[in-house]
Amino acid sequence: MHHKTLHIFFVFLSFLVYAAFGAPVQSSQGHVSSHSLAKRKYNTVHQAVHGIHHKVGAGMTGEVFALKHTYKGHPAVVKVINKVRTPTAGDPATEAQNLHHVDQLLGWGHDTTHGKDTHYLVMKNMGVPARKTGLNNDDIISLNKEAEVKYDHQFGMENRDRNGNNYVYRGGNGHWKAEIVDWARASHTKQHNPPNGFHPEPVRLGHSGRRKCPTCVIG
Repeated sequence: MHHKTLHIFFVFLSFLVYAAFGAPVQSSQGHVSSHSLAKRKYNTVHQAVHGIHHKVGAGMTGEVFALKHTYKGHPAVVKVINKVRTPTAGDPATEAQNLHHVDQLLGWGHDTTHGKDTHYLVMKNMGVPARKTGLNNDDIISLNKEAEVKYDHQFGMENRDRNGNNYVYRGGNGHWKAEIVDWARASHTKQHNPPNGFHPEPVRLGHSGRRKCPTCVIG
């Protein structure tokens, strides 16, 4: 009787664990489903694109979206550059190279399906916009100048676009630091050339762009 009671207890305990954490769901081909994927980090740009959550910023060259989960363990955002809609957006390869040089690029994907020419730059989430910090204008100007000096000395890079949206802030509690996050228009202040960015991963969303989902809208 004692063993039967223990058996029932462990079965009930196993059920609670299963209900709390779920189990990986596999398709008939043995691939782990998106339900299981949502419980871990993204490891490819293709996975990250399908994990786009909401828009956090926009500029002349593209839009920036938050991710539901981390990318290879890093908090990250995705910049989407649609060359069909914005042909004057500049060269995504150059921007990827610049981001790689300042140690902000995590991944780069390119989708050419269904006539698209869309680039996805997965970048480290470097901070929050000024409006979420409570900093006054003088503090923001001072922090931005410190960031410009840091990126010049550390990476030999100067951002020619001084738009306030290209700066984010991290730290808090009186110890804020500014970071420059848009390197589409940058110049190299050192004589040496920056390292080459890696080649983009193929991203194929597998639709004609008519379905209503975040990746369909931006793709």
